Amino acid sequence: VWTLGGRTLPTALVGPGRYRGEGAELWVLWVDDGFRTAVVGTPDGAFGWIMDRPGAAAPDRLTAAREMLDFNGYALAR
Repeated sequence: VWTLGGRTLPTALVGPGRYRGEGAELWVLWVDDGFRTAVVGTPDGAFGWIMDRPGAAAPDRLTAAREMLDFNGYALAR
């Protein structure tokens, strides 16, 4: 189950780090060792984002997360 914008979306695990729900698929691209920062995106590269707990990523984790998006072909300028 994903929660997005206050909505709970039912999802199904379709592979390691791969989730499908409501016609969309989300991939977990990277998570730091402490599970504080994660990079999630759509398989086609159209949409990706960085999630962090408790809300502000440390500079080193933010750099690593951005590098993972870039490495996987996501347009950082968008």
